Amino acid sequence: MLGCLAQGGELDQGVFQSRVRKRENDAAQETEKQIDSVRNRILLSQTLTKWHALHENVLDLPNTAEKHRDHHLQAQALQVWLRQLKDKRLTDRLSGFTRSREESEVTRSWRKWRMELIRRRMERWQRDMRAGEKQFVKEKAQVLLRKAFQVSFSCS
Repeated sequence: MLGCLAQGGELDQGVFQSRVRKRENDAAQETEKQIDSVRNRILLSQTLTKWHALHENVLDLPNTAEKHRDHHLQAQALQVWLRQLKDKRLTDRLSGFTRSREESEVTRSWRKWRMELIRRRMERWQRDMRAGEKQFVKEKAQVLLRKAFQVSFSCS
């Protein structure tokens, strides 16, 4: 307040006018905010009134609420059935996949066992053939040796 007083003790007119203008600006801004707020409330009220009237009209029609409820219940039942069908299909796919996986493992192990059996048979057959060939060669050599001794004894 001391800065506002001039030397004669009177209020400085420039400072006074700037403060008055500032208060007027603040009041104008406050008024604009209030106007915007009131306008928004009026628009919201109008929108809600229109929406309420529209829905009251629709629900006041005969059996509309009951049809809506029936439709809602049917939609819920359909969703439950669809979910159960989806779960059943998923379970079937999973069991089919598991079954095919087990079948492929059995087939693979059967093939492996069969190939191992064939390999062992072939080894045994080859071993027996080699032993038979050795025996045959040995017997043939003995027969030839006997014939050679028989020929030499019969010639003398």
